Amino acid sequence: MSGWVDGYCEFLQASGSAVLTVRLRRNQLERLARDVDLGSCAEDALVAWLARHGGTAPNTRKSMMSAVRGFFRWAHRTGRRLDDPAVGLRPVRVPAGVPRPVPLEAYLVAYATADEQTRVMLALGYWAGLRRAEIARVHSGDITDGWLLVHGKGGAVRRVPIAAQLRSLVPGTRPGWMFPSTARPGQPVGPDYVEGRLTAVLHPYTCHQLRHGAATRWYAKTHDIRAVQLLLGHASVATTQVYVATTDAQLLAAVA
Repeated sequence: MSGWVDGYCEFLQASGSAVLTVRLRRNQLERLARDVDLGSCAEDALVAWLARHGGTAPNTRKSMMSAVRGFFRWAHRTGRRLDDPAVGLRPVRVPAGVPRPVPLEAYLVAYATADEQTRVMLALGYWAGLRRAEIARVHSGDITDGWLLVHGKGGAVRRVPIAAQLRSLVPGTRPGWMFPSTARPGQPVGPDYVEGRLTAVLHPYTCHQLRHGAATRWYAKTHDIRAVQLLLGHASVATTQVYVATTDAQLLAAVA
């Protein structure tokens, strides 16, 4: 049934899913296909497999469930299966996340100890709110008139003003990819490379928490959640709210 997995991944690509999403779905479904017959399995087999391999973290279980439900919905709709064994599976609900912004003090320590390349990555995450994959794909052609064109998830494109803390780092960028790959000539580094560089200097904080720091700082200055949403490239304000931390002082001020 590897051809079915290939077909579904092609469908995801044609639908505009991010490269990393397609890669994740392929990995999940290939694992499923090693244990379950995709052409004849029933709901009970899927439930048992998800119970064994779905993981314990809510986000992991949600992702695995989404992969299974999406695949069999596609297989049924395209006539590969006469039924959809996953139609009765309920989506996994994930508890609301908690904002975990990198404190300014931690960012400054990481910046002081990082090399030149990692400093630019840190600044793009903390002052521009970029994801690791977005940092990896910054190109000199995306920088115009004080704005950075960001290529986000699913082919979405947004514009982010270049903060003052970034201006001294951006103009000296050579033409082409800001972080060219040494292993793949003509291509940028990958998201994992960016995460590795940042995690090494940020520990115990993570690369993604730089975005939480950007969101929290922007909202504290503007109180405009819609602006923060657009800057981060979120499809929903509800997602943006998870990124914005609220201090005790703000709660006291609201009550006062």
